[in-house]
Amino acid sequence: MTDGVPLPGRAHVANEIRWPALRSFTYEENAALPADVEALDGREIGMRGFWLYLEDDEYLFVERLWDARSGQPPEVNEAIVVRFAEDRRPLQGCPVIVQGRLSVGEEREDGYVVSLYRMQASSVRLDAARRAGGAGTNCDPAARAR
Repeated sequence: MTDGVPLPGRAHVANEIRWPALRSFTYEENAALPADVEALDGREIGMRGFWLYLEDDEYLFVERLWDARSGQPPEVNEAIVVRFAEDRRPLQGCPVIVQGRLSVGEEREDGYVVSLYRMQASSVRLDAARRAGGAGTNCDPAARAR
């Protein structure tokens, strides 16, 4: 977590939670979650990461992108399933700042844990500082405004 003071060159994010707060433990199915993680349930938070479209109004929000050459996909405690009513598919693969209410706990479908974290987003915006730091040119804010 941050103390509310943005780092130089970074936009302020209200109630910012950093990814280590969510992935700081080894996840085991049906096991109790750490108290500091449980304490985030129901809180309004903001996070920085990357946005991937799943379906309908659902997106996968992760700390960093991956591919077959560079690494493994995220563990269940390294990703958030985000619901957002507005179409944000043009921000696919771009660094974004997401604000919303976090839900914590195992969610199952057909007997399998499909998420540990979910968020109902209230806003999603391009993280221009991270874009300038090396993300793809397809994340140009001017192109996204069209």
